Amino acid sequence: MSKSFTDREREIVRGKLVDACRECWRRYGYHKTNVREMSAMANISTGAFYQFYASKELLFVEAAQETEREAKRLAEENMTRYSGKRGVAEALKAIVRFMSVEPWIMQSDWDVILRKLPPDFVESDFMRDISLVERYAADFGLKAKLESERLALVINTILMTVRNRKFLPGDVDGAIDFIIDAAVDKMFE
Repeated sequence: MSKSFTDREREIVRGKLVDACRECWRRYGYHKTNVREMSAMANISTGAFYQFYASKELLFVEAAQETEREAKRLAEENMTRYSGKRGVAEALKAIVRFMSVEPWIMQSDWDVILRKLPPDFVESDFMRDISLVERYAADFGLKAKLESERLALVINTILMTVRNRKFLPGDVDGAIDFIIDAAVDKMFE
């Protein structure tokens, strides 16, 4: 018989599982991370794991979404500190720097993870990105030169290129900053 958790216990265990996932992901990567080890780190049985997540991939997504929430806070801080287009550019640069210290989030395993998720996951995640772009534009008084879907796609493309930064020689940060400044200039008035 499986253990029943209170709401508070569920919240605590979820947090422990997300932390365990991040740590295992950093250490071993996606393929070598397993449910048994993450469950042990969270002090629950492997069977209890499935009361929280239907699959390892869904926990990986939750860990990534938690990191994404941290990146959004950084973006909002920069967009508040700087106005207009500069705020957008500085926000994107801050996210890129943040992702550089959280390299596990940019590992190439995402293609494998995404294939194992429900078919509508990627589309619904992109729809959330579009909504976020629209909310930021409204909240920070930005006038877009492109439609919201294109803006979200450009931003995601910039962030996806960060994945390969370790393979590039030279001043990669300077090159990324240049791309961000140029893109933001074309994206907003």
